[in-house]
This record gives sequence, structure tokens and C-alpha cells, in this order.
Amino acid sequence: MSGLSFASSLRNFKLHCPTVFEQAQCLRCFSSHGASTSAPASPSAPNSSNNPSPALAQAISAEQHRTRNRFYKTVTVLSAGEAGYQVALDSRPVKTPGRHPLILPTHPLALAIAAEWEWQKSGRPQPHTMPMMSIAAMAIDKPKPRDRLIEDLLKYAHTDVTCCRYEPGKVADRQAQMYSPLLTWAHEALGWSLIASDSIAGPSQSEQAISAVRTFLEGLDPFRLVAMEQLTATCKSIVIAAALLHGRLTPAEAFEASRLEETMQIEEWGMVEAGHDLDIAEATTRITAPSIFVRLLLQR
Repeated sequence: MSGLSFASSLRNFKLHCPTVFEQAQCLRCFSSHGASTSAPASPSAPNSSNNPSPALAQAISAEQHRTRNRFYKTVTVLSAGEAGYQVALDSRPVKTPGRHPLILPTHPLALAIAAEWEWQKSGRPQPHTMPMMSIAAMAIDKPKPRDRLIEDLLKYAHTDVTCCRYEPGKVADRQAQMYSPLLTWAHEALGWSLIASDSIAGPSQSEQAISAVRTFLEGLDPFRLVAMEQLTATCKSIVIAAALLHGRLTPAEAFEASRLEETMQIEEWGMVEAGHDLDIAEATTRITAPSIFVRLLLQR
């Protein structure tokens, strides 16, 4: 594909596809079929490439029918100047539940949150289907004071799943295989001297180790701190959460590490329907969403 024809195609789809959904559909066509390699037709010529394809037109029509009962019709991303970007519903900027402007620092993150709004069906938006919007809103509204949030996260250092081990046996062996490398990484990369213990009372972490964790948390911006809170609560581990934020673990690896005991129970006794499967679905969302959120903060 020539650079000229691709650039021309992009201009055409932006003209005819102003909404997030329409642009996503058009980009899907690009990735599946590619743009024409011939020279772009004149905008005034008959049958110009400015006209969307029948497949795209059908998809747009279906989406318009699906969303006709929403209180908004279009979702767009607007520039907020040096502050960042805003998501707009029918050109009206979205506000958080606390009535603060939803200002997002990067364009890719704004697009991701716009997509969550775009895929809402008729009726009121469903917060449980908008995990990245929820993270952004909590970071901006700050329903919990920052100092209290950090203190709550520090409590996990004493009950972290990577540090609380079983008595010697099959489970303890699997724990050591999976968790010991993470504790070594946390010590080398973050300066966290956390220890593991099979005591029923749990490990007793040193003041130096807790201080190092506190320094790390205090250095996080509001968006990353809220993402860290969700990851830590879901994984029951501040070590796994930090490893995910730093790219030491993928979301799939973090999920596996956080559910080691449950996985071994399922291997021995089988999965409980409407129990394990629902827990897995919820945990997958609550681990994947903040992981993507943090990575989109790095994109410009």
C-alpha cells in the first residue's frame, strides 16, 4: 500500500466516520482488506472513495439502530489543550460522578474510555461495563483521601499472597516456584525486602520494607495509584500489582499468580459452576482493565 493512498483513505474515513464506532469499523476494514493502492480519486469525481463501503454503511446503520434509545447519539474525543483530552457525548464533555471534568492525560486513553461509552446500549450507562471510566473517575474525584488509600495498601504487605506460604508440601512447592522470583524482583527493582513465612500468624515485615513500599506508593500519580489499588485488592498482593504495573508480569501471568490456591483446588475437586467461573470472569476484568489503563498512560 502506498503512503499516499493510505493517507488519503484515512482522510476519507475521518470525513465520513466522525464517531468512535464508525472509525473503529473503518479501521477494521483497513486491517482486513487494506486500502486501494491506486491513486486517490478526486473528491468531486463520481463513485469517489469518499463514499463508505456497503459493508461499512450497513454496520453504521445497525449501530445507529442499536443506540437510538440512548440519551446521547455520538461519542467523540476533544482536545482539552495542554491539560489533555476529554470524552464528549453529543459534543458535551463528560463529567465524573463527582461533577469534575473528565480530563485524561493521553489521547489513546481517551479513545479507550470513549469506546466504553460508545458500546453502551439503550438506557442508563452500566458502570460495571466501563472499568476504565471507573478508574479515571476515582482518580479524579478522590472519594478516599490519598493518605488513607496508601495506608490501606500498606496493610497488604503483611498479608500478601506471595509472602504467606503453606506448610511444606505440594502447595508450598508451587508457591515457592511462582512467588520467590517475584519477591526477588521486588527486592532488586524496588528495594522491597519482603520476607515469606509459613507461620499461621503470617510474616512480620520490617519497618525498612514497609517504608520502601510506602515510598513507591507515594511516588505514583493519582491515575496509577487508583489502578494499583484495584490490582492489589483483586490479586490480594501488592507485589503482583507492582510487577504488573512495571511490566514484570502480563495480565494473564498476574491472574495465574493471584489465584494459585484456587487453581489447585479446581485441579483437585473441579470447578463449581456459578462460583469459580464467575470469580474468574470478574478477576479477569479487574486485572486486565487497570493493566491496559496504565499502558495507555504511556502512549501519546
